[in-house]
Amino acid sequence: MYFDPARSSSLSASLYQLTLAVEEHIHPERWEIISRHPPPPTPATFPSTGILRAFLLVVSVLFVWSFAFH
Repeated sequence: MYFDPARSSSLSASLYQLTLAVEEHIHPERWEIISRHPPPPTPATFPSTGILRAFLLVVSVLFVWSFAFH
């Protein structure tokens, strides 16, 4: 098997024509949906830093308290 540049350019041209044919059948709104960035994480899945800091404070206080009284 060897590399044939003529065949490679023919394949590229065929893929390009296929892409153009597919694009004709896709509505412009579909392209708009695909091109949007993913939404940022919501508070339900990503805790805010305030909640995270409060949790770490409670854990650290309990950790220190457990050693202070034992």
